[in-house]
Amino acid sequence: MRAEGQKRSTQRKGEDRGKQTMRGYRALSDQIEAYLLQLLDEADGLVEVRRCDLAARFSCVPSQINYVLTTRFTTDRGYVVESRRGGSGYIRIIRLDPGNEKSRWQWMLSQIGESISQSRANALLAEIVRRGWISERQAILSRHVLEREAQLLQGEWQDVFRAALLRSLLTVVVGEA
Repeated sequence: MRAEGQKRSTQRKGEDRGKQTMRGYRALSDQIEAYLLQLLDEADGLVEVRRCDLAARFSCVPSQINYVLTTRFTTDRGYVVESRRGGSGYIRIIRLDPGNEKSRWQWMLSQIGESISQSRANALLAEIVRRGWISERQAILSRHVLEREAQLLQGEWQDVFRAALLRSLLTVVVGEA
């Protein structure tokens, strides 16, 4: 009986520890991204850092920094990343932030193109929310409409229709943001 009670106690501790880990910590990639975004905010959209300094700060390998840069700081999300390798190498991140409504609209249209997949449309909506151009609620509604209406068509026509529909939706919701 005693061994069984100890086993239950061990299982509870392990379960509690797992929940604490899931709730208490963010993924390393998220931490690196948040740090770089904070630096960009403080430096008005232009940051120059050394890859090895970032790796040391987050106790990771430089390839982890490369992963974050290539997946989170893309031109689709409105960033340009320049890099020079070597001992005195650096990473320069530039936030492309269209200032006026006309350039915002041109940027969004360039991201949509003639056709757009659902995953790219979702990523674009998330970026537009992050920039404060539309609300989270508007993005959710737009996402839902795009998913539902594009299902009516098959193949490549889905992406073409989705692009046209997204342009129409953004014409309405960006004006309301």
